[in-house]
Amino acid sequence: MPVGGGGTKGRKKFTQKGGNRHFNNEEEILRQQDEIKKQREAEENESSEDEATGASSAPKAPKKGASSDESDSSDDSDDEKPIKGVRGLVGQVANPNRVVQKNKKLKDLTFDTPAPTAAAAATGGAPVAPQALNRKEREALEAERKKAEYLKRHARGETEEAQSDMARLAIIRKQREEAAKKREDEKKAKEAKDAVKK
Repeated sequence: MPVGGGGTKGRKKFTQKGGNRHFNNEEEILRQQDEIKKQREAEENESSEDEATGASSAPKAPKKGASSDESDSSDDSDDEKPIKGVRGLVGQVANPNRVVQKNKKLKDLTFDTPAPTAAAAATGGAPVAPQALNRKEREALEAERKKAEYLKRHARGETEEAQSDMARLAIIRKQREEAAKKREDEKKAKEAKDAVKK
């Protein structure tokens, strides 16, 4: 039965509404800490005695309540004993799917400079080494090239969008010319009418 009360059924583990709460007593906590300190002191005394006699060939198992730091120090003192189980295999077995990149030294690297190509020589530019681009970079360059080509064709009026724009602009220009002509005619008619009245 959980500390928080009977059946938890979908609630958090120890919190039942209105249920009693369990708190540790301060005296009990202090007593446990004192016991841990005494165990540590006893282990330190035993280890110092063993080091003095030199009879310690195998580390003693850490007592209940000992910290992980002490168990690590006892493992460090005895490197001769092989680790059993899966932990021992972890360092020995290499994953064939994992590619480990070794650090390369600068002096070991070779930089091959290709001979100038005909295109580079014709433009007068420096030779450019062909680079192996990844897929994203290739697609980005291709998209940029297509966009530049499209803008050039659009400026020359060869695209469908440019042709429709030009047709629309021609219609608007024609409408404006007709409106200007109509205003001019109305202005002349008004001037003629004013001249007749005077």
